[in-house]
Amino acid sequence: MSQTEKCPSCVDGKMFTPFASFADGSCGPAELPCPDCGATGQITAGFAERREAGKKLRAERQAAGLSLGEWCRRTGEDVVKRSGLERGFIR
Repeated sequence: MSQTEKCPSCVDGKMFTPFASFADGSCGPAELPCPDCGATGQITAGFAERREAGKKLRAERQAAGLSLGEWCRRTGEDVVKRSGLERGFIR
């Protein structure tokens, strides 16, 4: 079993958005499941490592003053893959 740690993106697997539109036409604050931990409140050590590596990739791109789309156009990388790398979801 892999080691886990507290997810830094949420509180007990839940994220809150200040404003959401609902199917009934109303709007207001909403509680959403955390996409980083799958609403468990825990992430694996491997995900934490990938997330830190992704932060470095994002910092490199931002230091060059480029948006994700512009970076990918210039380097030929796939934007979905690069986004996943920067967020730690892809190895």
